[in-house]
Amino acid sequence: MSTPPGTATRTHQPHTAMQPFLLTPPVVGFGGIVLFPLVLLLACNSYGAPDASDFIRMAFSTVASAVIAMVTASALAVRQLLISAGRRVWYTAVALVVLVAGTAAISSAGTLLLSRLG
Repeated sequence: MSTPPGTATRTHQPHTAMQPFLLTPPVVGFGGIVLFPLVLLLACNSYGAPDASDFIRMAFSTVASAVIAMVTASALAVRQLLISAGRRVWYTAVALVVLVAGTAAISSAGTLLLSRLG
Protein backbone atom coordinates (compact mmCIF):
# COMPACT_ATOMS: atom_id res chain seq x y z
CA MET A 1 0.00 0.00 0.00
CA SER A 2 1.41 3.36 -0.94
CA THR A 3 0.90 6.67 0.78
CA PRO A 4 -0.96 9.43 -1.01
CA PRO A 5 1.17 12.23 -2.44
CA GLY A 6 1.87 15.11 -0.07
CA THR A 7 1.66 13.04 3.11
CA ALA A 8 4.63 11.99 5.10
CA THR A 9 5.03 8.83 7.05
CA ARG A 10 6.33 9.20 10.53
CA THR A 11 8.43 6.50 12.06
CA HIS A 12 8.39 6.22 15.82
CA GLN A 13 11.81 6.11 17.36
CA PRO A 14 11.91 5.34 21.05
CA HIS A 15 13.70 7.86 23.23
CA THR A 16 16.69 6.44 24.97
CA ALA A 17 17.26 7.82 28.43
CA MET A 18 21.00 8.27 28.24
CA GLN A 19 22.57 10.15 31.09
CA PRO A 20 25.23 12.63 30.04
CA PHE A 21 28.73 11.38 30.77
CA LEU A 22 29.67 14.39 32.87
CA LEU A 23 26.85 13.80 35.36
CA THR A 24 27.45 10.17 36.25
CA PRO A 25 28.09 9.48 39.95
CA PRO A 26 31.73 8.36 39.50
CA VAL A 27 32.61 11.52 37.55
CA VAL A 28 30.78 13.78 40.03
CA GLY A 29 32.49 11.94 42.89
CA PHE A 30 35.94 12.31 41.38
CA GLY A 31 35.36 15.97 40.61
CA GLY A 32 33.86 16.84 43.99
CA ILE A 33 36.03 14.67 46.23
CA VAL A 34 39.41 14.83 44.50
CA LEU A 35 39.70 17.28 41.63
CA PHE A 36 37.94 20.46 42.82
CA PRO A 37 39.37 20.38 46.39
CA LEU A 38 42.85 19.78 44.98
CA VAL A 39 42.55 22.72 42.58
CA LEU A 40 41.27 24.92 45.42
CA LEU A 41 44.17 23.94 47.68
CA LEU A 42 46.73 24.54 44.94
CA ALA A 43 45.20 27.90 44.06
CA CYS A 44 45.28 29.12 47.67
CA ASN A 45 48.72 27.78 48.51
CA SER A 46 51.55 30.15 49.35
CA TYR A 47 54.52 29.49 47.10
CA GLY A 48 56.74 32.06 48.78
CA ALA A 49 57.49 32.89 52.40
CA PRO A 50 54.04 32.86 54.04
CA ASP A 51 52.83 35.57 56.36
CA ALA A 52 49.73 35.71 58.59
CA SER A 53 47.27 36.32 55.74
CA ASP A 54 48.73 33.39 53.79
CA PHE A 55 48.30 31.08 56.79
CA ILE A 56 44.67 32.16 57.16
CA ARG A 57 43.99 31.74 53.43
CA MET A 58 45.50 28.24 53.43
CA ALA A 59 43.51 27.24 56.52
CA PHE A 60 40.25 28.46 55.01
CA SER A 61 40.95 26.68 51.72
CA THR A 62 41.62 23.47 53.66
CA VAL A 63 38.30 23.80 55.46
CA ALA A 64 36.44 24.69 52.24
CA SER A 65 37.99 21.74 50.39
CA ALA A 66 37.06 19.35 53.18
CA VAL A 67 33.48 20.63 53.28
CA ILE A 68 33.12 20.32 49.50
CA ALA A 69 34.41 16.75 49.59
CA MET A 70 32.15 15.83 52.52
CA VAL A 71 29.04 17.32 50.92
CA THR A 72 29.78 15.61 47.60
CA ALA A 73 30.35 12.21 49.19
CA SER A 74 27.27 12.52 51.39
CA ALA A 75 25.06 13.63 48.50
CA LEU A 76 26.21 10.73 46.34
CA ALA A 77 25.60 8.26 49.17
CA VAL A 78 22.11 9.61 49.82
CA ARG A 79 21.35 9.52 46.09
CA GLN A 80 22.40 5.89 45.86
CA LEU A 81 20.34 5.02 48.94
CA LEU A 82 17.24 6.72 47.54
CA ILE A 83 17.37 5.14 44.11
CA SER A 84 18.32 1.81 45.71
CA ALA A 85 21.08 1.13 43.24
CA GLY A 86 23.38 -1.83 43.53
CA ARG A 87 26.37 0.09 44.88
CA ARG A 88 24.78 1.46 48.05
CA VAL A 89 27.35 -0.07 50.39
CA TRP A 90 30.27 1.21 48.32
CA TYR A 91 29.04 4.83 48.23
CA THR A 92 28.13 4.75 51.93
CA ALA A 93 31.58 3.42 52.86
CA VAL A 94 33.30 6.08 50.75
CA ALA A 95 31.11 8.77 52.34
CA LEU A 96 32.03 7.59 55.83
CA VAL A 97 35.75 7.60 55.02
CA VAL A 98 35.52 11.07 53.47
CA LEU A 99 33.52 12.38 56.46
CA VAL A 100 36.11 11.08 58.93
CA ALA A 101 39.04 12.37 56.87
CA GLY A 102 37.34 15.74 56.30
CA THR A 103 36.61 16.17 60.00
CA ALA A 104 40.24 15.38 60.80
CA ALA A 105 41.45 17.84 58.14
CA ILE A 106 39.25 20.61 59.53
CA SER A 107 40.49 19.93 63.06
CA SER A 108 44.13 19.86 62.03
CA ALA A 109 43.72 23.04 59.95
CA GLY A 110 42.49 24.90 63.01
CA THR A 111 45.27 23.52 65.21
CA LEU A 112 47.92 24.27 62.59
CA LEU A 113 46.62 27.82 62.14
CA LEU A 114 46.77 28.49 65.86
CA SER A 115 50.30 27.13 66.12
CA ARG A 116 51.54 29.16 63.14
CA LEU A 117 49.96 32.41 64.25
CA GLY A 118 50.67 32.05 67.96
